[in-house]
Amino acid sequence: MMIGSSVDYVRSGGMRNVPVTKAVEHLYATSAKFSECVILASRPAYSYPPRRNRRDLTSSTTMPHPKGIMVWMGISANGVIRPRFVQPGAKINSVYYIQKILNPFLTDDYCRLYPNGDAVFHQGSAPSHASRVTQKFLTDQQVQFQKPQQWLPNNPGATPCDYFLWGHLKNKLNKRRVSKLRCLQKAIREDVKKIPLEMILRALESCPKRCRQIYYAEGRYIEKHR
Repeated sequence: MMIGSSVDYVRSGGMRNVPVTKAVEHLYATSAKFSECVILASRPAYSYPPRRNRRDLTSSTTMPHPKGIMVWMGISANGVIRPRFVQPGAKINSVYYIQKILNPFLTDDYCRLYPNGDAVFHQGSAPSHASRVTQKFLTDQQVQFQKPQQWLPNNPGATPCDYFLWGHLKNKLNKRRVSKLRCLQKAIREDVKKIPLEMILRALESCPKRCRQIYYAEGRYIEKHR
């Protein structure tokens, strides 16, 4: 089945009956942009450092075009995928994604977290992720992975990275005073290591409930679930 839109897929029942065990067995990974002033994670944009009152803002405290870094990472029931930072100015095509992200990930994290290969790799819907070159690479490496046809082309906050990981990191980073990008990278690495496994498991276990809510919302984005 080819997916024309997120609504088509959820109406077909593809997301309605996602068992908890399947969600927990998945290894989720995606990317987001972090900067000294702004964190872009999924749809929302957040100010960084914490937002000040408008009267306190001066020309010296605003950055209209902040420098930023793109980081790729993820979570699984066995732990966290270590963050990998995209080189500034790099074009993230299939070749770059495979060489700089997937190869180190498979050599390090995948073997460390799932030495028997008994996990489903669930990446984002970016062109470099969904390309035929990337799909063939993962197939040749004998990695079980979620194919683009099996997931929503426009993610309405359905994966744990979107509704948990990036928000959690944002809250932690907002408590820091980071003025340089290398300090931001260090802060991300430190905060990622401190995420309790129990918290990750709760996020994974809530995935089926969110998928059902997206189904009933006809594919629209949901902020949170009760």
